[in-house]
Amino acid sequence: MRVGLFKPPTLLDCCCFSPRFAITTTSAFLRFILCVASFNVGKFVKVVYSVLCFSVAPWATVVGLGVRCGRHFKQLLSQRTAVNAPSEARSHKLCFNFMFRSRRSCLIKRLSRLATNEAQRSVEAVLRRLELADLETLSTAVENQGAEETPCIPLPMGEDRWPTEPHVQFCQFWRWPDVSQSKELRQLPNCHTSQDPLYICANPYHWCRLYKPVTPPPPYTFHPQEFPRIEDDASVASEAVSPESRFSSNTGTSESSQPWCKLAYWELSNRVGRQLPLSQHVINVFADLPHSDGLCLQTLTDSQVTNDTSVIQTRSKVGKGVTIFKEDHEVWVYNRSEYPVFVNSPTLDPPNTENLTVYKILPGYSIKIYDYERTRYNQKMMDTSKLTNGPIDLYAVRISFAKGWGNPRYARRCITSCPCWLEVMFHVNR
Repeated sequence: MRVGLFKPPTLLDCCCFSPRFAITTTSAFLRFILCVASFNVGKFVKVVYSVLCFSVAPWATVVGLGVRCGRHFKQLLSQRTAVNAPSEARSHKLCFNFMFRSRRSCLIKRLSRLATNEAQRSVEAVLRRLELADLETLSTAVENQGAEETPCIPLPMGEDRWPTEPHVQFCQFWRWPDVSQSKELRQLPNCHTSQDPLYICANPYHWCRLYKPVTPPPPYTFHPQEFPRIEDDASVASEAVSPESRFSSNTGTSESSQPWCKLAYWELSNRVGRQLPLSQHVINVFADLPHSDGLCLQTLTDSQVTNDTSVIQTRSKVGKGVTIFKEDHEVWVYNRSEYPVFVNSPTLDPPNTENLTVYKILPGYSIKIYDYERTRYNQKMMDTSKLTNGPIDLYAVRISFAKGWGNPRYARRCITSCPCWLEVMFHVNR
């Protein structure tokens, strides 16, 4: 009997012996080839040649080379993600994640890293309950931080699988860790589940925090029949909208035939552009967002050359700006930017208040800046004999970006000293 040397089985022998092993091995190599091909064509050719060599090599050698190749690929990936273009690095990383684990797992891991430190332990368990489409929507909303419009994430209310209300939990994870109750939040006008009794939207950027003034005005009697009507101002209705403005034709809400207010943008004591009559119920005012509809301040100021450093610096802080929206007989403003905005309004103070209080609205908060019924009440309570500084304008609200005024803590005594600000003038029967 001839006794020969033991020849270890090759990878090709193993594939012939077990079809399942052949399918698994082929799939792994193909995925690896595609990933490497996305980085370098030359490496792709080398990998194909290596696969042909591996088919006749001992299986133990293949395993050892695979481990070393995996380490080399991780180094390659870390080098490629450290490029100047974030989109290119992100696409390569997504390619790696897609090939080596499911899209669902990739989104869950990415959202977990974006969550607040306090929520990272429990966020993955919550995300596994979402569908893939909802995970993709949530990932887009969290990554661009509300700069682009994203659809709703409707979740059924009252289910036992959610330890707390889902929209509260999602806002805790990605926006405000200190939010504890639903009454601290308010839905934004771009959310379409506000009237749905069975579902609630869990998109954290479809919600804002409520700002409540420390000293609210005194209570008044509510008379629904006494709501003021929008005045029929032919001159306003015929006024052309400034060509520099960019308004959306689809605001998500019904539009009235008559404008309910006029909007003006000011820099210090100079008005930039024309007064804009608004008939749609929602308007975004922002510096420059490529995928947002509304009033773009950068377009307005292209022809307004200034050397004032305070104006130039404040323009850069407008960012995503504010959203002004009208609901029933109330007008709200939502601070979308990363800096506070400052507001004063005749309906936020008691009647006959000459020096209106200026309120600081932090990012992510909203405040009711105008109440038509409150204006009606203030009209009845107006006592001109007590006014020493002249009449009070009951029909206008001022909003300043990043800079406050009128408070002893601020150097600016009046609104015209603020670098960038808005004036909202309401149409009310007087």
